[in-house]
Amino acid sequence: MVLLNLETLTDSELQSIARQEDIDDWESLSREELIEEIESIYEDAGDLETSGTLNQKYLNTLNPGNTDFGRLPGVSDIPKHYNKTYINLTQKDDSWVYVFWNLSENEYKQVEDVEGISFVIRAVALPENGKSELSYDIGITIHDKCWTVEMPWPGRTYVAKLVKINEDGSEEIVCTSNTVYRPISWLSTHRSAIEDPKGYTLLVKPLISRDGVPVNCNVVNNIIYGDNI
Repeated sequence: MVLLNLETLTDSELQSIARQEDIDDWESLSREELIEEIESIYEDAGDLETSGTLNQKYLNTLNPGNTDFGRLPGVSDIPKHYNKTYINLTQKDDSWVYVFWNLSENEYKQVEDVEGISFVIRAVALPENGKSELSYDIGITIHDKCWTVEMPWPGRTYVAKLVKINEDGSEEIVCTSNTVYRPISWLSTHRSAIEDPKGYTLLVKPLISRDGVPVNCNVVNNIIYGDNI
């Protein structure tokens, strides 16, 4: 359990906390005295077991959901929706991306209670260099905001699309993301490196199960089964 850094708060914020904590004569206390009084409250609270009655209005714990900053001066809840519809990709590693999106407040209200409408995130490998477009869908709810998505085909450029599916099965592309690229692994273009026993022991053997089956690793699977999709 960690206290807020009281030294960073303004005098009015300290006074607001003191008033809510019913500190005697808080109006007449100096800044240093306010900090001392507030700290003493939380030092005492830290010796107690956490319970439903423990006042934690200004405590920051490591447990999500146990913190209530709502009554701090100048603090307001993060809005559920922003006035913009978008979808963005952030690459996590060579084969996974973090996808986050938002429906504007107006668009959200238009579909929130409509029966028969569903949404998917469509991961798309764009057509390029003679290769055709490939894609797959991930079903989401209207309340979802983010997802981790795999880029299964190496050497391809990807986008994500937020797609609305109407009751009659027709589709509407709500928005399209930025592009990201999944590189081809070094091993895929240097297969001879694993033909040498030492190279195989170093590079591949750690990824083989005791039963001799490759683990669920895209790089290994692409080398074994081919990656020219």
